[in-house]
Amino acid sequence: MKPLLTRSKKEARLEIVPLIDVIFFLLATFILVSLSMTKQPGVRVALPETMTSQPHELAENVTITISPQGALYWNDDMIGYDRFLIELMKYRETCRQEGREGRILLNADRKAPYGKVAVILDEVRKSGIRKVTIESQAKTSA
Repeated sequence: MKPLLTRSKKEARLEIVPLIDVIFFLLATFILVSLSMTKQPGVRVALPETMTSQPHELAENVTITISPQGALYWNDDMIGYDRFLIELMKYRETCRQEGREGRILLNADRKAPYGKVAVILDEVRKSGIRKVTIESQAKTSA
């Protein structure tokens, strides 16, 4: 009779290098997706289209929105003109106390009254805040 061949017991091995590759891939994907999910504060309006539109920094901005009807918003809160002036002065003082420059993002609808946009921009300048970005949408080529 033939002797029975004994199978050598192989131990299960956990390959760690491919596991690390997968974990780093998932981490990188998570970081990229989370960075693209930054939400801009403010009310959604139909922005004017421009060819030179560029992305802006969202860090420490205050968004002032002017709706098509001329309504004024401070971030997401609808405010009147008088309250806007008070909030602007509070923001300026907060920035001064923290030792940073104030940044305003002016987000006006393309049908917003031009006079209202000019008055708001003038008030921001009079407050001493010099970093003002007028939001626009990148024009898509036809």
